[in-house]
Amino acid sequence: MLDTDGNPAKHYQLPPDFPENAKAVGDGSYILHLDFPVTLRFKDASGAVKEEIYRELHLKRLTGAKQKEIQLATQENIRAQSLASSSGISLGRAILLLDRMDSSEIAAMLLVIRFFTTPGRKIGPSSSPL
Repeated sequence: MLDTDGNPAKHYQLPPDFPENAKAVGDGSYILHLDFPVTLRFKDASGAVKEEIYRELHLKRLTGAKQKEIQLATQENIRAQSLASSSGISLGRAILLLDRMDSSEIAAMLLVIRFFTTPGRKIGPSSSPL
């Protein structure tokens, strides 16, 4: 269901524990602001040290293929694969990012991703079944 401005996110009833620092984007995705930004340092092909600073995560709705990637992940990498599949960053970067993220922000990220896949979500102003 789309609103008159084409924003599907306005019609989702968010669970009570949904992170306050997650803001809806018009395409149904969410941007999760990180209160504790993470800096990743790595060497590029020329050997120069590069930095990436993550102040937010753009978490997108999952396709069937992305859900399958998460389902096929090993138990130790399921959180990193969830982040990689939803955000589009590489699995390697997702692993490094999670190793450095604040645990409360990891929990918030997982709540947003779980929201995308929870069956029985109520969409629209009515809560009546289809």
